[in-house]
Amino acid sequence: MYEEHCTLKAWQQKSYEQVTTGYRIYADYQKRREQARLADIAREVEREKLVSHTKQIKHEILLSKTVSDVFVALEKDQKFFVALNGNIKYETFNYEFAELAQQALEHKEQELLPRLKDVVAAVEYNGVFSTQDILDKLKNSKHLEDTYKYFDSSLERHQLETNHQVIQQDKEKAKTTDEMLSAISREHEFFKSLDGWLKYVEQYDISLLSAISDAKTYRAG
Repeated sequence: MYEEHCTLKAWQQKSYEQVTTGYRIYADYQKRREQARLADIAREVEREKLVSHTKQIKHEILLSKTVSDVFVALEKDQKFFVALNGNIKYETFNYEFAELAQQALEHKEQELLPRLKDVVAAVEYNGVFSTQDILDKLKNSKHLEDTYKYFDSSLERHQLETNHQVIQQDKEKAKTTDEMLSAISREHEFFKSLDGWLKYVEQYDISLLSAISDAKTYRAG
């Protein structure tokens, strides 16, 4: 009788431990499930904030009436993303925004926006593009580096062609041998000055590059 009592007691104790363990496992499961749910919500909230900002900036740029308005939006965008470096909690989930944050920091260090603003002012002042064309280009920009290169290379080409055109006109207007020789000499010096000055060599045809090379060779001789 005593042995049966002990056996029953042991069984009851084991059953109690099993039930307790089961409850603990279930409670842990529920806790992890709740943590995962809250993490999903936090992840979505963070992403929504990033997506909302991006949409807002695009909207502001599209509604911009002036070039200055575009730069206000671009500067706001850069400031927002620079501040995100190291502050995006769910980088794996929001990896594209983490990349934009890193890119914004690089652009700030390179002073890309100030340089873009300067070259835009220069192309507008020199009549390379109309104000409306500049505004349209900025509004449709996908990559600021490419947009900067577009304006900067266009300005370089405009300056080169304008200066060379003046010399060409002097050659056409020359009425004496001395005037012609003077214009030819100035043209030669002009081509010499271009050696090592051009940043966007790939945009020029072979005739210009040959003229620069010939002028350099003549100078060396």
